[in-house]
Amino acid sequence: MTAAAWARVFSGGRPFYYVADLMKLGGLSYEAARKASARLERQGFLVRVGPQLLANALRPPTLEMLATTLRRPAYVSLQSALHFHGALDQAPPEITCVTVGRPGIVATPMGTISYHRISPRLFGALCITGEFAVASPEKALLDHCYLESRSALPPLPGDLDPDVFDAERLRSSGFPFPVKVVHEALLLAGA
Repeated sequence: MTAAAWARVFSGGRPFYYVADLMKLGGLSYEAARKASARLERQGFLVRVGPQLLANALRPPTLEMLATTLRRPAYVSLQSALHFHGALDQAPPEITCVTVGRPGIVATPMGTISYHRISPRLFGALCITGEFAVASPEKALLDHCYLESRSALPPLPGDLDPDVFDAERLRSSGFPFPVKVVHEALLLAGA
């Protein structure tokens, strides 16, 4: 395909492409698609964000979208979700996510993502947006209190806006968490 043809594909395309997608779109072998991906990066159409994952530079995804695409299952939670919902004024320096998989910090050309592991029985109760999975403010606070109680996180920076939280929803979302965690979350939420 010519650069103009690729530009038409990417200008109306998805936020992410895998090398396998380029194989299908261009009718290419794996080796040809790998070389095409490098050429498309040099031409500014794509940005490599993972070994086989490329971000569309013509329709750039958000860092939150990348965070929930790089590791699955994962959702935006903790400080990032609290800031997203307006409960926390201070934005964290990195996107914070919860996963049942491998924890760790991933540096990408788009920004840094911090993954925190949580038990599969505590994973869930999400509020989904159109572009990425994000915890409800109540679930993000419960996740934070749980991980903080396990010495995996420092305390939250700044004060939380209590108007963002629904105390009843906080109580009902907290059933799989230890009672101590739910009480801490209720205190922080001003409930």
